[in-house]
Amino acid sequence: MVENVFKRLQEFNGYDGYKESFEMNYLCIYESIPLREQVELANNLVDEILNMYKSESNEIYLLEDSNSKSLICYFEIFMKKINTLVKEMIIDEKWLYKLTKELIYKSKKVEYVKLGLVLSEKYLNVENLREVVDTFSKSGEYVFYLSNTIKKLEFYNTYLFNLSKKATGSIKVFAIVNMENLDSKINSYLIEDGYKDTKYERLLMNYIISIVDLNEYLEKRDLDKEKINNLARLICNYLLSVEFKYIGNKLELVNRFLPTVVNYGTNFESLYSIFLIAINVLKDENIECNKIEFEKEINDILLSEKWKNIYFEALRDASGKTEDIIKMSEIYDVNLSFDDLLPYLNRDIRDFEVYWHISKKGTTSSRLKLLNFFEETFKIDDLIGKMKDIEKDKLTQEYYDDMLFFIVLKGSKSLYPEGKNISLKGIFGNINEVRKESINILKRYREKLSLEELKIVKEAYEKEKNVILKDELRRVLYESNNLKKEFVNIEKIKVDEHGKDIYLTSIAVAGSRFRNREYLEKELEKSKIYYLTREKDNLYDEKAIKIVGETGYVIGYVPRKENYILSNLLDGGKLLYCRVTEYNLYEDCIYANVYLSYKDVIETVENSLKMVLDKSRIKLIN
Repeated sequence: MVENVFKRLQEFNGYDGYKESFEMNYLCIYESIPLREQVELANNLVDEILNMYKSESNEIYLLEDSNSKSLICYFEIFMKKINTLVKEMIIDEKWLYKLTKELIYKSKKVEYVKLGLVLSEKYLNVENLREVVDTFSKSGEYVFYLSNTIKKLEFYNTYLFNLSKKATGSIKVFAIVNMENLDSKINSYLIEDGYKDTKYERLLMNYIISIVDLNEYLEKRDLDKEKINNLARLICNYLLSVEFKYIGNKLELVNRFLPTVVNYGTNFESLYSIFLIAINVLKDENIECNKIEFEKEINDILLSEKWKNIYFEALRDASGKTEDIIKMSEIYDVNLSFDDLLPYLNRDIRDFEVYWHISKKGTTSSRLKLLNFFEETFKIDDLIGKMKDIEKDKLTQEYYDDMLFFIVLKGSKSLYPEGKNISLKGIFGNINEVRKESINILKRYREKLSLEELKIVKEAYEKEKNVILKDELRRVLYESNNLKKEFVNIEKIKVDEHGKDIYLTSIAVAGSRFRNREYLEKELEKSKIYYLTREKDNLYDEKAIKIVGETGYVIGYVPRKENYILSNLLDGGKLLYCRVTEYNLYEDCIYANVYLSYKDVIETVENSLKMVLDKSRIKLIN
């Protein structure tokens, strides 16, 4: 036998705030449904209640449509319509009181109870009010329907204050969002303890810091280092979640909090709050101050021994968020190694930021250590074999470890033979991204694959379901990588970059697919700029221009449609170079911006001046 909801909750001890609550998500996270839809849903429910009232039936058949949106989406509009019907005497108020009590106390259906709680805002007897609020505030599923009803209690703000201290999860969120910050006691509680929750801490932090009185809190006599560090944590989360230009209390942050945290802060959150406030002040055009002087003062603070020590101590102890530690490393001119970030992996073996940073910016040694760590920590056999044809935009949390595998592979492409060996497993990966990256790496080492290793590639080829990946595996098997390995002497075409170099055009490098893959990748990894030089003996294009890396390796050509003007400039003695902006060798794409060296401009001016000076020395003969 199904027990009525009220009785079940009344007998329940404690608070159930961690059960997934659509109401909580809708009000605090999701976007509201369109107003027109809200009105339509409210009208439908009002019509059902009117029909019930007119039929004088005791039977309740409401909200039976399983596809109907939850009442939380439109209860405010619904109540306005019901109140209007009562004022116009279309529905008897006493009848609504009776209906409300029936729905709350006797219903076995969840939606009926929720309707009763919404109606209780106006149509519940005072003597029942406290009992109903006490009972339904135990559940995160029902408590949000009490948002207006609860305000009928005497000392309702005190009630919410006490509820927030006892409850957790969505119930705590409800209490804090509906509570008024009336005095210093509440203000201090919100800053020091109000945000603490295992599920909704970040949401609570962002809400609380937007409503508290920072000035009042900072004037407290009992402020200590711990309280300042705690406040810094709230402010960091807030600044990372909200655009600075939308923050209402930014002057309090700069004028009151910043000097306080500089003097009394002692942990990484305090350091990071200084950094975040500073960079936002410097970017905000609406803040008027001497920004050059401000930046100098902040740099002096951040680079002082106190804050340097705090940063490196946090790094050793794995304090703070990895993403923030990595960002701050630029201030202290530290290229974080695998060993530096190992404490964060020991804290969380799936720390995405560590994998991403080491794979993208780590040294060869660090990337090798990351690969070894991954192989020792994760079961590679669990990450291969399924070979699902699933693209990255369809991936869910279920494939988190597979994505870490993909990142590790990206970092291992220049590691030989380790990168090759892990890729021979990766071509059987569960997701497309893993197999795609593994194929890329094997293309690089195509000429170094043994017969046994080629058999492994053939096995993957036979099992591959994705048509594009299957074709790429075919290329590994049957297309030689022993392509062009062309080098030229760069002494006469070398040029140093200058701030006044002139941007000319953007190009897609031609002919790169006919270059040796291993040499090409190495050049793209090492070279920062690429020199342009004419190839006048080219049989197919008399205007041909080679693109040469810093080692002298030719990565390709300027496309024929782009080379007419550029070749004329080169033939005229100008120095041109380019910078690669992005590349994807899987799709044979390399994009670059071409520049005219400012050195030519300087030399032209110098030559002109020299000519003028030489002419001035000539004696005219009459």
